[in-house]
Amino acid sequence: TKIGSKETATLISNEIKNHYSHNEFDIIIALGGDIANKANGLKYQYAHEFLNFIKNEFVNYNLHFLLCPGNHDIENNSSSVFSNFNTFSRELRKNSNIIYNSDKTCILEEINEYSFICVNSSYEEDQKYGSIEIAQLDTCLKNAKYPIIILTHHHLIPTYPKDCSTTRNSYDFFKSLNKYDVKYILHGHIHK
Repeated sequence: TKIGSKETATLISNEIKNHYSHNEFDIIIALGGDIANKANGLKYQYAHEFLNFIKNEFVNYNLHFLLCPGNHDIENNSSSVFSNFNTFSRELRKNSNIIYNSDKTCILEEINEYSFICVNSSYEEDQKYGSIEIAQLDTCLKNAKYPIIILTHHHLIPTYPKDCSTTRNSYDFFKSLNKYDVKYILHGHIHK
């Protein structure tokens, strides 16, 4: 049988509810990009529908969504290449705190004594590889009050021989992180 969005959301939420009561923890859902293919608005609607099912399952919990765009979220035929992604983020989160453009590639959000930094590694608008705007990253790292968790899209080291789809300036990225209390780096992109 084919399982739908609502059934999948229910399975996920039941598993979490079996292990954690709503008083114990915040639930943070980190979406590491590639929400849609070719920034297709209809695909964002499907993702939004699924995540609304998740929201409805966790109405008594502190639920947070963190997100960054991926290379499949780039709109080639738009003056604002992350327009559909930003609309998706705004509608999902019910605010404009995580919105990306050429001047805003890194976003700091503090939740429950952790500093989450969402990094747009697709900001150069290239479908094939990622890059991180180090100056903006450094600003977020300096302003972080708590232990840091990074969310980005592109992976940082190759995962197979001749892998060119990594973050091109990973070395500079790691040099910046080395100065701060970074606990975890989460990424998407490789679909594994």
